[in-house]
Amino acid sequence: MMYAGVISGLIGMNAALIIGILTTYIFILFVCAFFGEKHASQLSPRGRMILFSLTLGVYCSSWTFYGATGAAVRDGIIFLPIYLGPLLFIWFGYDIWRRVGRVRQHHAISSIADFISARYGKSGALATLVTLLAVLAILPYLALQLRAIALSANIILQQGNYQYAVTNSVLILTGLLSILAMLFGTRRIAHTEQHGGLMLAVAFESFVKLFALLAVACFFMFSSKENLLQVKADLIDTVYQVQQVGVPETFWTQTILAGLAIICLPRQFHVAVVELREEAHIQGARRWFGAYLILTILTIIPLASWALHTPLDILPVADVAVLMLPMSYNNEWLTLLAFLGGFSASTGMLLVSSVALSIMLSNDLIMPALWKLNLVSRHDARLPQMLKLILINFLFSDYWHLVLSPNSHQH
Repeated sequence: MMYAGVISGLIGMNAALIIGILTTYIFILFVCAFFGEKHASQLSPRGRMILFSLTLGVYCSSWTFYGATGAAVRDGIIFLPIYLGPLLFIWFGYDIWRRVGRVRQHHAISSIADFISARYGKSGALATLVTLLAVLAILPYLALQLRAIALSANIILQQGNYQYAVTNSVLILTGLLSILAMLFGTRRIAHTEQHGGLMLAVAFESFVKLFALLAVACFFMFSSKENLLQVKADLIDTVYQVQQVGVPETFWTQTILAGLAIICLPRQFHVAVVELREEAHIQGARRWFGAYLILTILTIIPLASWALHTPLDILPVADVAVLMLPMSYNNEWLTLLAFLGGFSASTGMLLVSSVALSIMLSNDLIMPALWKLNLVSRHDARLPQMLKLILINFLFSDYWHLVLSPNSHQH
């Protein structure tokens, strides 16, 4: 295998090519959103089911794309609960999911804050508390997604003359996705708060990141017979260690927490409950989203195997193995695909989380405060426009504050 010399030649890849591909990709997302806004409801029942299942893939953020491999290298099977939990939930928690979906329809719930408050007498104070906690918890995580984008851009451009200029350009392109959230996350202000166009764009991103992981993993496994035998040997060794030592003490606790996260995280509640149009989609998600999670697990195994046997001077941090693997083989297009997959993993989470948070802020914090201060009436004809301005202001300030923050460039 060729290493340092090859990587040094590849790292300085054409910056204009990267910016051009990202610009094209963002344009495709806009096309998906426009198409979904008009035609998503006209898809066949099977098509809508697959679309719903793919939107659930927003669960796999940049931590999955980058961090899961590092966790597998450092701690063995400790990465598995993150995916085992949701798998168990979608198979054995069907009735819970179905009941939550019915509650949403009955009470016209648009966020997890609405749902929790509805279970306790529609307490406005409780909804406000949940909203504040969600904002405090998620904003740092949004910043981490942007740092992941900046880190991946730095890796493939670390010997380029315009490294930081290009990284800033990538982050600004990421910020432009806020326009996508503004246009399609605030297009309708209604109790359902469903966004067909935005969800089609998110589903497309879920497909891209899984395809990128599969492409890199399969490229490594089937590039030589020795690689396939290495993956098999590492897998057998891991299974043997588990049989001898057992699973870590926190394994099942993390599995339970991950299973609950599939509908408790604000972004997951939004795609799994708020965007749920038919109960039959839950049944379909048990197959399609289950397959999505299983394929994700299967891609992490060969990536971790490669990272385990790669010298530190080539791979100083296992978390970026998905990028460094194709770079070590001097495969520029596969490297770009991996970078695009990581970009999709980060921006998908950014889009859905921002929309979910903005809905909670407007419905459960800002508008109740305006009503209480008698600054606006519940029957004011200007109310829909005011809500849109509030959502747009949050999305715009959220993205651009994070994108332009100096901390988002550090790695």
